[in-house]
Amino acid sequence: MVMKMNLNNKNQIKTNEIKQTFRTRLTGAPPTHAFKALNLEVPNLSVAEFKGAIQKEYKLNPILGIQLIFKGKVLPDNLKISKIGIHPTKDVITIMAIQGGG
Repeated sequence: MVMKMNLNNKNQIKTNEIKQTFRTRLTGAPPTHAFKALNLEVPNLSVAEFKGAIQKEYKLNPILGIQLIFKGKVLPDNLKISKIGIHPTKDVITIMAIQGGG
């Protein structure tokens, strides 16, 4: 866990960000591209915001539907990452990117 403090011009603390590195695995990708570590600000990050960061990191097409799976359960978008109980250095979040048919 990395703590970062931003100071404004008057040397007062402006914000206090806590960043953690999460290990992720993209299903269906070769092992060299499947595993990545995402360094994200955690306290108020929702699953939907986490999906946006994943989409940028893996360079996934925006048309794909992204589902995050942790301990065998699909995580709902409105859930906060801090409430899930993920241990950043031990747990791996599985990413399923699916394209809907029509």
